[in-house]
Amino acid sequence: MQCARGQVERPSPRPSAYRSTSWQGRRRTASTSPGTGGLLADLQKRTEKIATQEVEIKQEANTLHLNTLTRGLAVEEGGYHWSGELRLWDNEILMGWYASNDGSIRSKGTMYFVLHPHGLNMPGRWVGLGYDDQIMTGFASMAHSREESEEAMARLIHSGGEVTRADE
Repeated sequence: MQCARGQVERPSPRPSAYRSTSWQGRRRTASTSPGTGGLLADLQKRTEKIATQEVEIKQEANTLHLNTLTRGLAVEEGGYHWSGELRLWDNEILMGWYASNDGSIRSKGTMYFVLHPHGLNMPGRWVGLGYDDQIMTGFASMAHSREESEEAMARLIHSGGEVTRADE
């Protein structure tokens, strides 16, 4: 993962990482079946969606520039492309913003990640404005592979947001 390159000795970074996000909101569709790259599940009359996207990361000093390479969910399910920036603080915290660059979609918001001590993954949270002008929030994770990102997401959901700092 390129997130800490130049800050901590790490193996040669890959040009992309995977980001998984989850969010909860009022049910707006009758569909409960898994979608393309996503998962819908009923949670106490609310819907949780998990989207996993491949993200290109380019680093300049402590600033990371991000661009999605995949949508994660079909457009009909709320998927969109976005770009953003993260800034590395104290070699462990990444804070930044994202904004849709996908046509008329207006979604934008903030991101907060905690970098694993060995750069294995980055669990975190996002907050943003949805298409219906509702402020939304959810967990987020980044890792080298889709599987690693989804595993980090599952740990976040299961723990209610607790970050694991030790080797896993």
